Amino acid sequence: MPAKRTTIKDVAKKANVSIRTVSNVINNRDDQMRPGTKSRVERAIKDLGYQVNRSARALKTGKTKVLGLAMPDFDQPFIGFLVNAFDEAARRRGYATVSSLFGFSNERRRDFADSIPRINADGWAYLFEEPIHPDSPLFQQNVPLILISDYSSAGMYDIITMPNTESSQYLTNTLFDQGSSSIAFIGAPESLYDKSAADSDKLKYLIMNATDGNGTLRLKGYVLAHLQHGKEIPWNQVIPTKHMTSFSGVTATYNLLKNKVLPDSIVCVNDAVAMGVISTLIRNGFSIPEQIRVCGFDNIPESEISVPPLTTINFHIDQYAQLAVDALVSRINGNLEPANTFTSGFNLIERESTRIFS
Repeated sequence: MPAKRTTIKDVAKKANVSIRTVSNVINNRDDQMRPGTKSRVERAIKDLGYQVNRSARALKTGKTKVLGLAMPDFDQPFIGFLVNAFDEAARRRGYATVSSLFGFSNERRRDFADSIPRINADGWAYLFEEPIHPDSPLFQQNVPLILISDYSSAGMYDIITMPNTESSQYLTNTLFDQGSSSIAFIGAPESLYDKSAADSDKLKYLIMNATDGNGTLRLKGYVLAHLQHGKEIPWNQVIPTKHMTSFSGVTATYNLLKNKVLPDSIVCVNDAVAMGVISTLIRNGFSIPEQIRVCGFDNIPESEISVPPLTTINFHIDQYAQLAVDALVSRINGNLEPANTFTSGFNLIERESTRIFS
């Protein structure tokens, strides 16, 4: 015979509390509960192996206690890092998570949009790496949505973002203040060059007036730091990439090495690009940081074990993910306030790839 399923009544009996008290613990309604009572219930749940019957709860409440997280693909190490942080943040709020991909083509996005009712999450967080038209089928949904993105939602949805410009300006200023005299930037968006047709004045205008896109905004911080220090912007050392990957960093580094005069420091648009840059420089006989210092953004786990360990901007991924979960849960719970923008903090983590400054 199959084993008898543990019920909430069994948990209440073992913990010597009411069924309502167990329900409050399960549903995170335990703010006013004595710590000892909560601990006793949690221990009983663990000892008995109790699991919430989510199907029954969804039928009763109309909610599944599941949050969806969707993104175009997994080509960035940062995305896996974020998925883990989002799941942990959701569990702290009593939610499970499901992740899915919506790709880059219109057909793929329509397929994903059609699947959302079947997945049956209470709400979705979309991670965008490019602007998405408001009429996209991704937005034609009957569940709450928020965006994890550096692109505007035109006031339609809450946005979780990073201080891209401020952090990049801080990083570049730090390099100048600690003795660097020539700083390159690898990872400028190719689209900027399509619009400016290699006209440096127009390129500068586009960058200074940019309001979205993490690559453009990080480049903006780099430009602002040069202006702050009265430095000419070395446009021949601002290298565009099509993607923000390690392979793009390799290609961009070879393009940088074509210059007769090389920089003593390189700001990379993210850690993935920086690792491609470091690998290529070392293969070409350069010593890091003695000849060229390299730094990035995101503080992905691999940045700490790269060779040498990478100096990087840490965007507090746990806070970033928690902001996303809290905003989405708030909308699920009926928050009808106008759309907000929530921005994480940052700090600079200095490691061996620039430690010559110390």
